[in-house]
Amino acid sequence: MNPLNPCCDLSSSSAFPLSPRTMILSANQVSGKSFDYIIVGGGTCGLVLATRLSEDPSVSVLVIEAGAANLDDPEILDPTQFSTRFGNPKYDWAFETVPQKSCNDLSVPFNRGKGLGGSSGINFFQYHRPAKSDIDAFEELGNEGWNWALLEDYYVKSERFVEPVKKDPAVLSYTLANHGATGPLTVGLPNVVSRFEGPYRTAIESLGIEFAEKPTNGFWFTPISVDPVERVRSYAANKYYQPNATRENLSVVVSAHVTKIVTALDANGQATAVEVAFLSEDTSYTVKVGKEVVLSAGYILELSGIGNKSILEAAGIETKIHLPGVGENVQEHFYSSVLQGIRPEVMLNLYEALGKDVFGMAATCIAFVPLASVSPMHASLQESLAKAIEKDISTGKISESLRKQYTIQLKHLQDREPSCEFLMWPLFRTDPSAPVPGVQFLSVSAMANHPFSRGSIHITSNDPLLAPRIDPNYFEYEYDLLSIVEQLKFCRKILDQEPLKQFLTGNEFRPGPNVQSDEEIADYVKANMRTTWHTIGSCSMLPRADGGVVDRNLKVYNTTNIRVVDMSILPLHIGAHIQATAYAVGELAADIITGQVF
Repeated sequence: MNPLNPCCDLSSSSAFPLSPRTMILSANQVSGKSFDYIIVGGGTCGLVLATRLSEDPSVSVLVIEAGAANLDDPEILDPTQFSTRFGNPKYDWAFETVPQKSCNDLSVPFNRGKGLGGSSGINFFQYHRPAKSDIDAFEELGNEGWNWALLEDYYVKSERFVEPVKKDPAVLSYTLANHGATGPLTVGLPNVVSRFEGPYRTAIESLGIEFAEKPTNGFWFTPISVDPVERVRSYAANKYYQPNATRENLSVVVSAHVTKIVTALDANGQATAVEVAFLSEDTSYTVKVGKEVVLSAGYILELSGIGNKSILEAAGIETKIHLPGVGENVQEHFYSSVLQGIRPEVMLNLYEALGKDVFGMAATCIAFVPLASVSPMHASLQESLAKAIEKDISTGKISESLRKQYTIQLKHLQDREPSCEFLMWPLFRTDPSAPVPGVQFLSVSAMANHPFSRGSIHITSNDPLLAPRIDPNYFEYEYDLLSIVEQLKFCRKILDQEPLKQFLTGNEFRPGPNVQSDEEIADYVKANMRTTWHTIGSCSMLPRADGGVVDRNLKVYNTTNIRVVDMSILPLHIGAHIQATAYAVGELAADIITGQVF
């Protein structure tokens, strides 16, 4: 094995050719050295940022990633393998939540990507942008300049949309003007579709969900992060990092677990990062900070003594900066699904037409709509929610910061901004339970994208190798549960519409024919709900008085040279899968750090 390129021992399959030599170094090769920018975490945002900062040859950039490189790995690159790596410790941190009190003590798997590219290497490919109102909310919460007019350019900058060779407007429609054309990340519509897409579109349109020419509210076909020419996963490692991996000023250390940022305090209590400490093969190392440390792994703040004093003391860590917002304001999308069996002859025809590709297709049929579009109960549910929030404000249960967030969320409900998502999976996915042997299923998932419940993520010990305590606090507000119940009822309506219905057996596998009342559906959800892996908020970009952790420049409060750049900085959730936003935030952060913005 070449110590400068440990990835060279990976598969050399002609379908997935090896990259050029990279500047992946050993811990010994970087130990004690100084780097202008040290990026902790080589995930989606981390690699975007490293790539952009290293465009300036006068600065040095080091990425420290706790997972392996996993470059040119067919298990990552092969789109048909996208659901096989969950729980595999080579690719997945395989976290779990604490037992959820409102879900009958259910512990929910909380998978996160491990290795260069992070979760962009194990996700489900969906690539699209949120509604304008979701991004403008960041500015409303006190982050001047963080609005749609700013961020839209960075969505475009990151994307290179490739038009499909076969254009069928009835099945896969798109508007080219809505996409970027020159960015590093190659996205497009899938080459292989299931043939359920057209009937599904007809079914959902018959229920009043209109096709959206400019997606965010309505039904559309989402692009996916699969290179339609190379037919490989398009992600941060192979599209941002690897084409630039030979830059002499861009160094990467993998299988290196950062333990803390070493800081020096001045007379005003301002902390300056001077070193980053990490473990590699049970040996401790440090590297010196030339200019800045950027975290794409926010929990490192607590290990470094930056966070809520009471939590740090309980974990045996000296408090450097008392910053109570660290680890709080966590918001997470979640979903539940309705599954019906596909008629055997339909499945046989699909297999004969598509071969093994039939089992590896990504979901592209997606709809984002307000609850008002799918449930006659929307007004009463939202009225009850507003009263519950008003009561919690009057009793002091809700902070002023949270009141501001809820005011925006309630207005979005009133304005009928999209908060519900429906996603058609062309074939059954094995989570949360195994399918019936010999039967294939079509599933429609209902996803809640603007939860009112708030959770937390905190360390529990000064041992940096222990997993954090993850508590999304699902269904803290009953509205989150009741709205997903209404969405599941709508899922059943979709599957009962022609021409989709003719392809199905009529046998519902989940929730099942015995689950009919709202109470029964709610119990099903509490026992079977799952995360959609879209966690935000634990290092919220908010004014410090509102529980913020970073300012609009992504700098941690009371520090001179520590920033956070990942999805944890979003202060309020967005109605979209977060992949596209992660790339846009990484791009914007690079311009913030280099002084081109703000």
